[in-house]
Amino acid sequence: MVELTYNIADLPDYPALQQLARALWRNGSVRGAAVLIGAGLSKNAERPGDDTLEPPLWWELMEEMVERHYPHDKKRAPSSPLRIAEEYRTYSGQAGLDDFLRTRFPDKSWSPGPLHGALLGLPWSDILTTNWDTLLERAENMNDYSYEVVRTEADLTHARSPRIVKLHGTIGDPGPLIFAEEDYRTYPVKHAAFVNLARQVFIENELCLVGFSGDDPNFLQWAGWVRDHLGGSARRIYLVGNLRLERATRRYLEAHNIAPIDFAPLVEKLTPNLQHATATRIFIDELRKAKPPPRHEWKLTPHDQFPLAKAGIDAHQRVHKDNEFAADLLKNTIPLFKTDRENYPGWLVCPARLRRSIAYTGDAHWLVRKPVLELLEPKLRAEALFEILWRRTVAFVPLDVRLADALAELVDNKPVEIDPDLRLQFALALMRDARVSRDEAGLKRWAGVIEAEAAADTSVRQEVEYQWCLRARDRMDFDTLAVRLTNVKSEDPIWKLRCAALHTELGEYAKATKLIKDATADLERRHRLDRNSLVVKSHLAWASWISGACDMWGSIGQPNRSLPSRDFKELDIDPRGELEYIEDSAARIEKKRREEAVAVQPAFEPGHYREGSATTHVGSDPGVELLYEFDQLIEHAGLPLRINRVDVCGSTALVVLEAAPQTDPEWYVWLFRALHSHFDKPFERHFGRIATARIPIATTSTLLSIVESAVTLWTLRVTAARTPELRDDVDALRLMLMTLSRLTVRMSPDQAAQALRRAIELAKEPLVTHHWLIDAIGELAKYAVKAIPTAQRGAFALTVLEFPLPSEKGVRGPHPPWPQIVFDIWNAPPTRNPGDTSWDHRVRQLLAIAQKGNIDRE
Repeated sequence: MVELTYNIADLPDYPALQQLARALWRNGSVRGAAVLIGAGLSKNAERPGDDTLEPPLWWELMEEMVERHYPHDKKRAPSSPLRIAEEYRTYSGQAGLDDFLRTRFPDKSWSPGPLHGALLGLPWSDILTTNWDTLLERAENMNDYSYEVVRTEADLTHARSPRIVKLHGTIGDPGPLIFAEEDYRTYPVKHAAFVNLARQVFIENELCLVGFSGDDPNFLQWAGWVRDHLGGSARRIYLVGNLRLERATRRYLEAHNIAPIDFAPLVEKLTPNLQHATATRIFIDELRKAKPPPRHEWKLTPHDQFPLAKAGIDAHQRVHKDNEFAADLLKNTIPLFKTDRENYPGWLVCPARLRRSIAYTGDAHWLVRKPVLELLEPKLRAEALFEILWRRTVAFVPLDVRLADALAELVDNKPVEIDPDLRLQFALALMRDARVSRDEAGLKRWAGVIEAEAAADTSVRQEVEYQWCLRARDRMDFDTLAVRLTNVKSEDPIWKLRCAALHTELGEYAKATKLIKDATADLERRHRLDRNSLVVKSHLAWASWISGACDMWGSIGQPNRSLPSRDFKELDIDPRGELEYIEDSAARIEKKRREEAVAVQPAFEPGHYREGSATTHVGSDPGVELLYEFDQLIEHAGLPLRINRVDVCGSTALVVLEAAPQTDPEWYVWLFRALHSHFDKPFERHFGRIATARIPIATTSTLLSIVESAVTLWTLRVTAARTPELRDDVDALRLMLMTLSRLTVRMSPDQAAQALRRAIELAKEPLVTHHWLIDAIGELAKYAVKAIPTAQRGAFALTVLEFPLPSEKGVRGPHPPWPQIVFDIWNAPPTRNPGDTSWDHRVRQLLAIAQKGNIDRE
């Protein structure tokens, strides 16, 4: 095939080509473009030898027929090709006509050419052909698109679009070949199914004709049929090829709703035998080039195209010293950042493989220095900070100090050139940063800015309430969370998921499940309305994945199976894959930390070694950054750690926490939220006696307050006997009781005494009967007694004796081992007030219980 240099935009019919391309690449939202293929395309078949007959055109067949029937005076032959064919059949009979055609069509000797495969490699809604050869059918396997072949009307009952429809029959098949005048006249009656199919295809699609000339009988017959029967219902018909149309012919075609796409101006300098094939190749190539890039293929600006990377090998040194140089680089970087943002496909969660790239590509963090930013006008400065902030936010990367300071300065100074809404977005980013940084003053400061300046109905106010809810969650401040959560109201499905995740923190799984189901149903409805929306698909994938967890325990009873979801992995939407990335990253970080902590590591040089390091990094610690990334994933997508007894990402949280060990209360709250029970290995690892002793004093004090409040909440939930969620409440209360029992080693005698009294009162609560809770209460009481100095234990003898026995809790028959707390005060002389009758009352109760036959006697 000849290589040709051309500018397709110079083609007079380029607008029509663009319109056809837009119809072709509609990606299934509506039916787009169909093609009707004529004999001209068969000319591009491959022949085994130069003397093998070529696929003939109509006029070539007609010349042979006229030569046979009008050998002496060819001018006497009819002008209509169809009449010539009919006369030939009348004179030679149907068998003679069939023999003539079979002789001229050695179909098995021909092979599909590259143009056949290329044309079928386009996403036509249907391919119709008047050709009798089988080149198209055999080319069907040469490309990625699959077409079902329809040779006869009977095939229509099972063939699905896209199809290759043989309208005029096939050489070698027993059916008739449509060729002569009478065949066309009776076609609508004898082949009504094909006519109806063609009608539907022509109404629904732009129709493109390839391999026809303007005077081709097949073209004239089908174009006339469309005009007569469909009228204004049909879409435009495109006649494509090396047409060489005269002005009058073009005007005639256009008047009949036929738009020529004539490639003659591009191929006129080629030899005649190359012009048609080259025109067809250009047509196919231009349609392929017009394919819009897949929405999920985000073409980010390459690293080496950013100004800093192109500024020379000394650029990184200069940006620290030359402020004007750095400012110019930043100005030239902003448009590239903006282009990347505008091209963002719209994922709810940016794929992990791209997050790190967008966070640091462009090296903007080298340029965001105060002296550099001051060289920019306030509006341009705000634009630069917005683009950098957007990349950090989408990448789930924390703000660095320079960026945070620059944002704070713009928010505080209120430059008139900056959009007030943009300032509020900066304040929100600073509020989020303050929350994850445990900066209570900053949290209040930036929330105050938004609450003072934002209109009542703006979304940023809801974002503020959400941050307050997350802060309450981070401190296990359930009362505040419950109150704040009532202020987060939205019909947006993603906000429903976020609220649902917060309801699970409160143990309100029924409410959470309803919100998740409502959100998923809403997104399914939106997906039906627009099946091409990547935004909807992304939201739906996350919602359906979470929704699958809601029903899993009840329907299967196997909590650790993979969660079912809408599968859009080909669009880089993979909820489970995102969590696996987090888990794998945590495993790598933890492995590296263990390797570095080895006491002595041999070096390659004999006799040399290096000491290990147990240093915990601050600021740039990869584990801490990963914990931030995971926190933002949960915040943004509305992921619950677990729901309805199914682990959604609680196990992921445990892995991340091990990779990011810290000693502040918020880290331990993360641990409480992620743990299912005290049997989980991380519980023993972080609340063993030595580990508990190492917890800083300030953290211990805060944890005691948090855990005691949690015990109060879950006790109220358990005693409220809410049937659907009672088992989850029991699990939560047991975990908090076991945690409190471990913290007794850090309690003062007064705190331990208070914990003991609380345990006994809780054990005596009539509605607390589950043996798991009795066991946990017993553990708390036992360790609380041990935390009280021996000399003071006698004062609590009666308190310990009041711990209920099995029969007092309604236990009948065999039961698990019962807590035996009395042994821990056995050797302490009891302190008894002579006027206190409580001792007499309790002793009488115990004597009665000790009667023969009572289960407590065992």
